Amino acid sequence: MKPGETTVNITNEQDQHSLNPDGLREVAVLVSTEAFPAGRRVQIDLVFVDDQSMAALNETHLGHDGPTDIITFDYSTPTLLHGELVICPQVAAIHARKFDNSLGEELARYVIHGVLHLLGHDDHDSDDQSKMKAEEDRLLDRLRRQLDFNGLTHE
Repeated sequence: MKPGETTVNITNEQDQHSLNPDGLREVAVLVSTEAFPAGRRVQIDLVFVDDQSMAALNETHLGHDGPTDIITFDYSTPTLLHGELVICPQVAAIHARKFDNSLGEELARYVIHGVLHLLGHDDHDSDDQSKMKAEEDRLLDRLRRQLDFNGLTHE
């Protein structure tokens, strides 16, 4: 991997929603290009899991009951920004309906959210949540001009 290079690996361990891996990879690359410092190597692993697997991860790693939308694991080093973004499309579908979004847009938001965590953004208190949400919205808006979010799923 060369300086400034972005690698995105995708693993789909769920079968409830038909995903477009190439489109989701493009979201991660575009967000990386927009958000990361130039010249830094980036590796993002997108892992899509079902609600049962997500609930188990949420309990084990965060001590919370039930599934959540995304959990970000940061494995970065001084020379490599590296993270695993575990996303639950079933939870994303529920949130998409609730907020009147497409599933593709909701998944793009989760990729952005995970990338922002890798950059050091936090969402533990309301002030941090507001700042992070504003940055998510800004990046989502930028991506909306370049991508058709409906193409991120085959539904």
